[in-house]
Amino acid sequence: MTQHGQEAVGLSGLVSQPRQRFRGVPLEPTVHFVQLALPTLPGMSGSPVLNMNGEVCAMVAKKFEEHGLAIPAERVRCVVECLEAGYPWRLPVLGMEVKVGGTLTSPAVVVKSLQASSAAAVAGIQVGDEILAINGTPVGSLLEMREVLLQLGDTRQKSRLRLRVRRSGCSLDFHLDAPRAPSGPQDVFAIQLSE
Repeated sequence: MTQHGQEAVGLSGLVSQPRQRFRGVPLEPTVHFVQLALPTLPGMSGSPVLNMNGEVCAMVAKKFEEHGLAIPAERVRCVVECLEAGYPWRLPVLGMEVKVGGTLTSPAVVVKSLQASSAAAVAGIQVGDEILAINGTPVGSLLEMREVLLQLGDTRQKSRLRLRVRRSGCSLDFHLDAPRAPSGPQDVFAIQLSE
């Protein structure tokens, strides 16, 4: 649909890059978009992308210059299954602000601030901690952290998280019982990613 749903539009085009990555993002299989070579109009976000067999292979997410970026279907599927089962999709709220740290060749995610009495603060996370992994999945960039947290929105599962951090040269594990985000539109901005 176009903006405001005034007219239905069907477009044909090509997948110009099935696994689009961006500079600074490590080669990690879950962190990619499908780049589309077709005009992307306002209001097309959320539209299905079909392959030549009529199967949904992605969902239009954003316009980037003259290209459309789509989220692969396997990444959308877990959200849909949760909603179809009657459960809400709510992200865990950690209660911390993070920033880019490290170097250009060795990027890191560093805790910038903590909300008082938040799940992260109660668990013992401190300002300056470098987040190495969440539930065993390595985290080396803000985008990787976002991807890991997006996978944890399924309310059918508990939001008990294990964060591995580096503090003063030592690796430490912390367990968090993170509350779920309130109802309504949400994204990982709830953890206030900043660069």
